[in-house]
Amino acid sequence: MAHIFLILLISFILTSCPDENFKLIDLIGKDRHPPVLLGLELEENRTITLHFDEKVSVVECTVDGADIRGITDEVEDVVMTMPERLDHNERKRLFITVEDESGNTSRHVRTITGENLNQADLIITEVSSAGSEENPDRIELSVTRKGTLGGIYVSSGDKELGGYGYYLPDEDVRSGDIIVIYWDRPRDGDMRVDRGSQKTLYYNAESPKTLTSTNGAIVLYSSVTGEGKIEDAVVWRKSDAENSNGFGSENTKLTYESLVSKGEWTGDALYSDDVTSTRVFARTFPYEDTNTMDDFHITDTKGETFGERNTNKIYYK
Repeated sequence: MAHIFLILLISFILTSCPDENFKLIDLIGKDRHPPVLLGLELEENRTITLHFDEKVSVVECTVDGADIRGITDEVEDVVMTMPERLDHNERKRLFITVEDESGNTSRHVRTITGENLNQADLIITEVSSAGSEENPDRIELSVTRKGTLGGIYVSSGDKELGGYGYYLPDEDVRSGDIIVIYWDRPRDGDMRVDRGSQKTLYYNAESPKTLTSTNGAIVLYSSVTGEGKIEDAVVWRKSDAENSNGFGSENTKLTYESLVSKGEWTGDALYSDDVTSTRVFARTFPYEDTNTMDDFHITDTKGETFGERNTNKIYYK
């Protein structure tokens, strides 16, 4: 009987309200899903933007216990400005409670970390992915714009796929300086070598795993959280690999697809067929960064130049 009454009521409302702007209230399926926080961005270490899946009103918002005012209500992107700019690596706790149009609320707690606003620009110039005891896995980076290294994250593939990552320390560098990262075996020797007005810095990433010689990737993230802008990347595979659409592993395939979708790589990956512990991937000098395999070559046997400017001696079969 109740169902019949409800049907008659809805029919009466529909037939007696000719206004085309009339909105029928959902009497049966009221929205009971709380707002979902899709993502967070920090600009200039002061302005915070939170992206929600629907329009929300802010019930309460604090950063380290201090109220944040002046937030616009009923928006999908909540924008707030902190009273003071965060210093590099300074962390604060954000608490925010929001409410949607149906009265559903959700509370979120996030850590906000100040980024390096004077970060150096780097490119990948050399990679040894088939290391040995005498010639361990290494990654060489060259500085193209002076600044500090703090916050740069070097990852063996897309970080969301669980690759190992290493944060570079907060050290000042100048254009032309070189960074060499010993990936899984520590360097035995000086950790800094001066080359006149320029220098080479050596770091130990202490990765629990070696790089993979047949397929893999190195991705440089500029954010202290390992997210956001990608500084540079390189990806490689065997030319005759069959599984994972020719990439040899699912992680390499997904990393490649992610890089292509973000405009960080174009065309095929580097071919690793001729890589050995003494033949490595090297960016051709003078360095260009077109995000393609054409930027690199495989060095001649014992042609690696980690810590120095690359040579263009190419391996020929």
